[in-house]
This record gives sequence, structure tokens and C-alpha cells, in this order.
Amino acid sequence: MIDNEKLKQKISEISKYGKSANNTDEETIKVNLCLVLLNALIYLGDERETILPFSFRKYDVALEKYINSSNIADDASYLICASFLKEYYFYIKYMDDSGYYFHDVYGAWEDFKKYDLKIKSQGYFDFNYYQHLKNDDFLDHFYLSLSIQERKFKSKLEKLENAKVNALREINERKGALDAELQDFDKNIIKNRNETHELASLLKKQKTAFNFVGLSKGFEKILKKKTCAKWTSFFLLSLITLSMFTILGYYRNTLPNEPTEIFDFWKFSMPYLGLEFILLYLFRVVLKHYNSIQTQIMQIELRQSLCQFIQSYADYAKEIKEKDGASLDKFENLIFSSIVSTSEQVPSTFDGLEHITNLLKSAKS
Repeated sequence: MIDNEKLKQKISEISKYGKSANNTDEETIKVNLCLVLLNALIYLGDERETILPFSFRKYDVALEKYINSSNIADDASYLICASFLKEYYFYIKYMDDSGYYFHDVYGAWEDFKKYDLKIKSQGYFDFNYYQHLKNDDFLDHFYLSLSIQERKFKSKLEKLENAKVNALREINERKGALDAELQDFDKNIIKNRNETHELASLLKKQKTAFNFVGLSKGFEKILKKKTCAKWTSFFLLSLITLSMFTILGYYRNTLPNEPTEIFDFWKFSMPYLGLEFILLYLFRVVLKHYNSIQTQIMQIELRQSLCQFIQSYADYAKEIKEKDGASLDKFENLIFSSIVSTSEQVPSTFDGLEHITNLLKSAKS
């Protein structure tokens, strides 16, 4: 197995050999190529077999034998190192031009192709292999194709990376816009909720106000009826009064000028007096009814006035009663008392007829 220690040891041996003054130009070229290759292998480290797959698959054993042997720059060793150097040259040419000792590798390989050395070794690494290694373009075409594929891959990868960056930027922008929209949405919800509460409170007040408006209208209808009944009663009072004075005038005009007997006088006057009593009784009944209606109208007008402040009074009464429960009792008894009607105290029609009958009986007797 090839490790860095063995490579360094081999480099040391070759360096000592290269410093000797008896080396020919061919030996110097071979020594230089081997040193460049061995330094490159040390630089590649554990990735050397990955970066130079063809050479290690075919010449791994030959390279290891060379490193472990005492050979420095013989023809076979030179061709082994040149095989590895060729692949590394095309690798850094097409795949990684920033590789270690690029110029040294480039120069060593150009010297290999430029000079025609006399290869005398026999076996696999002979002169024919030397010529084939110089002229074979397989690795050139392979790494060229590989570099094209790599560029395409990098281009696609770059496009994907750009698409990723753009997508992330767009996501961030949309996220910011979405956050802003969510904040506006929350503000609108809070605003609408507050408006809803305000409208609910307003509707509640309007409902209460509408209830009291309806109550006030009800009182107004009753007031209209009572007013109509009041004027009807007033008309009846006027009519009865006019009838009474008319009967008295007629009675005055029809009264005999000459004195008559007392019986004839009462016989003549009794119809007029009876009719006057009846009209007087009816006048009394209608007058009491008129006074009752007038009293009811006053109380209805009072209740209409109450409807204008009842809601404020309810809130105020609640607050006052929490402090003193009996402070508003008299006020409420007055304000919220029922409408007093005196119709029960008005004499009925049959009661009036009974009084008239008793009066007639006493007159006859």
C-alpha cells in the first residue's frame, strides 16, 4: 500500500540522485517527471485514487513496486510515473486548473511529449507503450467530456441555487406581506368587534327607547280617546243646560196670566218640574263623568312625561337603591300609581229613576 512516508522517502532518494553531476539530459528529464508525480501524489493524499481512477486501476501494483524498489529513473519507472502524470495533467486541465504544481505538471508533461527519448526497456513498459502513451487521446477526450458534463451540472446546480435563493427571497417577501396582512386583519377584527359592541349597545338603547316610544304612543291613543270623550261630555253638558233653560223659558211663556187653584198650578207645573229634575240629574251624571275624564287626562299626560326620562331614572334609581332602598318609595308610589277614575262614584241610571219616583209619590200625597 502506498502511503506518504514511502513517497517522501522515494522523493528523497530521487532528489539525491538528481543532484549528482553525472546525469545526462534524458536522466534529468526522467528525474524531474518522477519528482513532480510523487509530490503530486503526496498533495492528493487519500483522494489520489479517486482523482486518478484509471491509473490506479491499471498501474497501482507497478507504482507500488517502483516506490519500494531502489530504481530511480529507469525507463520502466519513467513510463509508470508518466502514466499517472498524464491522467493528473488532463484532470487539472479540464476539471481543476487550481491544482497543486499545475505549471510543474504542465511543463513535465509537455517535456514528455516534446522529447523523443530512447526507451530500451523490455516487457510491458517498452518503446511501443512509450509511443502509445504520447499519442493516445482517450484521457483527453474523457476528461473533456467529463468537464462538459460537469459544467452542465454546475450550470443546472447554479440555476437551482438561484431558483432556491429567489424562492426563499419571495417566501420572505410574501411572509412579510402576509404578516402585514395578518396584522391589518387583526386590527380590522378588533375594530369590527368594537364597532359591533358599540352597535349592540346602541341597539339596546334604541330598543329601550323604542319600547318607551311605543308606550308613549299608547298613552297618546288613550289620550285622544279621552279627549274625544271629554268634548262629548262637554257637548252633552251644554245640550242639557240649553234644554233646561229652553224648558224654563217655554214654561214661563205658557204659564197662565190669571191665578188658578193650587192643584191646577201643580198639575200644570209638574211635567216641567219633573223634566227639569231629570235634566238636572243627567247634568250631574255627565258633569261627574266629565270631571273623571279630566282627571284621567291629567294622569295620562303625567305618564307621557314620565316616558321621557324613565331610562335615566332607572339607572339613577338602581344606584340610589343600592345605598338607601326606601329613599324613592314615595316618589315611585306617586309616579307609577294607577290612573284614578271616579266612575264608580257616579250614580247609576236606575238610582236616578228611583229618586224621581219617590219625589212624585210625596207630591201626590
